[in-house]
Amino acid sequence: RVGGHLADLEPWELRLVEYVAGRRLRSLGYDVPPSPGFPRPSALVRYWIASARLRMATSVRASRDRVIARPEGSMRDLVPRRKRARARRRQRAAQGATGDRPSQASRPAAS
Repeated sequence: RVGGHLADLEPWELRLVEYVAGRRLRSLGYDVPPSPGFPRPSALVRYWIASARLRMATSVRASRDRVIARPEGSMRDLVPRRKRARARRRQRAAQGATGDRPSQASRPAAS
């Protein structure tokens, strides 16, 4: 049913759906009527929070599945690569500041 949701949704819900999904629906070929206005900020914030929670839960579930699927799975798999790389950079910077690691200038040049 095209447009069947119009009778089921309240005006504020319709504004929110068209604001959040309007561009995607148009790109998929749906006929989306012009938006009746900007959604209430409180509704938009609630949507963003719910969406972020859903993405986070999905990410955590996928991470847990990766650990379970690997026989040698470890907690290391639960930490995204970017976070591990950032932690390594911070650790290297701290080592460089304390002098534990030789600096670029004191290393012999590669031939």
